[in-house]
Amino acid sequence: MALLSLQEGPKMMDVNSNGSVYTIYNMDFSVYRELAFTAPPAGYSCGPLRYITEELFDTDPSTIEFLVNMYGPSPEESFVKIYREDGTELFSKAGGTTLDYMNSTVMEASPSIFETPDGAVLLVQNLSAATMDIYSLPGHVPCVSSCAETAYYANAVGTPEQLNTNDNGSINVINSSPASSQVQYRLPAGTTNGLLRVFDMQGRVITSTNVKGNGTFQFVTSDHAAGAYRVSIEMNNAPALSSSFVVVH
Repeated sequence: MALLSLQEGPKMMDVNSNGSVYTIYNMDFSVYRELAFTAPPAGYSCGPLRYITEELFDTDPSTIEFLVNMYGPSPEESFVKIYREDGTELFSKAGGTTLDYMNSTVMEASPSIFETPDGAVLLVQNLSAATMDIYSLPGHVPCVSSCAETAYYANAVGTPEQLNTNDNGSINVINSSPASSQVQYRLPAGTTNGLLRVFDMQGRVITSTNVKGNGTFQFVTSDHAAGAYRVSIEMNNAPALSSSFVVVH
């Protein structure tokens, strides 16, 4: 079973043997909801249900929605789809996948949905071209704390998680305005300096600078194209710190 974090509290989810009904249980194992999902036809495969939330893909808290990637015989026959719990299809994008499934050293395991100053956005990578489509979402990414103070995203089962923070240093990106993003960093104890670099979705270095201790680096987003970026700090005596963010114009 997978653990979920919904507005009504923690839940558990299981799937039946043919993959068509996902059952969400309360923590006492009583049934809470069932998510109707039609398994893909022969020749297709699909990933797990992702971003299971109540008010991200619509603004109705009484229903649950989710995203799934379907992969067909060719890139053009692959889809990103969003469904409501009753099986109603809310969104379909042919020829794309979400960043969660990008097979790239730079962008691997990056979230596909971000909260920006203008609301939540979904990033869809075009499989047959090195381009990305950005869609505005009607709701907001669920937060466990103040989104104005720290960047958060919803993971594969809807649990809000703080981005890349640990006891050995931290790095977070705050989209403070449409024109710039603030990279807040704290190097691990015993580390005096590091190299901060910002990469685009193709893995190219956009900018770099030396940093010390803890502080803030301002990335001028208005000078760069819309899309996904990754920032990292590399150090000689500690593991690298990294975080992802999205530029929206």
